[in-house]
Amino acid sequence: MNLKGILILAVLLTTVKSAILISANLLKPKLKYNLILISVDTLRPDHMGIYGYPKNTTPNIDTPNFSVII
Repeated sequence: MNLKGILILAVLLTTVKSAILISANLLKPKLKYNLILISVDTLRPDHMGIYGYPKNTTPNIDTPNFSVII
């Protein structure tokens, strides 16, 4: 095989390999995460129901169906 044939074969194999990798990546399901960042400078942990404060000062954060990482 001459140099031109080797180069054509290399380009062809690279193209086929790239197409396979791209199509495999497109078929994977993408996981999407929802992220909400709440920044409050006047909210103290000792006045939040989730930390044991007896008054209902943060009802939306304290609801059982609201899953958060604190």
